Amino acid sequence: MKDFSLATSVPICVVLYLLVRFGAEHLQHWLLPGGDLTVWTVLLTPVPTLIGLLPSLLAGWLSQRALVAGFAVGLLGSATYSILIGSAANYFQGIEPMLMGSLFLAQCITAGLVGAAAGGAARLVRSNYSSKPTPLRGAA
Repeated sequence: MKDFSLATSVPICVVLYLLVRFGAEHLQHWLLPGGDLTVWTVLLTPVPTLIGLLPSLLAGWLSQRALVAGFAVGLLGSATYSILIGSAANYFQGIEPMLMGSLFLAQCITAGLVGAAAGGAARLVRSNYSSKPTPLRGAA
């Protein structure tokens, strides 16, 4: 399979990140319309986060520089999603602007680090690396 450049894989996966996160959030609100704590609430809570890893996994699979691609997708996807959807403004409402900027940056960097781990994992799977030790030369 051909490797794509960062300039190709990152924008595609950031758009995918936005679509997947937006869709997962609306699916969760559609399945759980009330504010009641049910079994579905507990089971569906990690879904947006887990689904948010898929674009970073894809970027790591497609790109030769998997860690950089995964980090870029997580960072840019999280920042763009928070700005476009307005979750950053709603989440940090009533906080001093300097602190809000620091928390926003920390949130984006955390998403980038998780994305880098996902991208590296995808590249490792693609490389077909065997964890079995190789036998020594001359050993019977």
